[in-house]
Amino acid sequence: MNCGYWCGVMMSPGAGKRVADIATGKMDNKDNPLRYSRFREGAFEKGDTFLK
Repeated sequence: MNCGYWCGVMMSPGAGKRVADIATGKMDNKDNPLRYSRFREGAFEKGDTFLK
């Protein structure tokens, strides 16, 4: 799903390309910032807001 941006439709083209790259295998899983394993790997920023 590719929706729900705080800045409206301005991020849609870039996000659409990223989603397409993930779906087609052009983006390696280790380069995918939204991979499920990032929490187990500790590859995320803990913040005081939902934006981090």
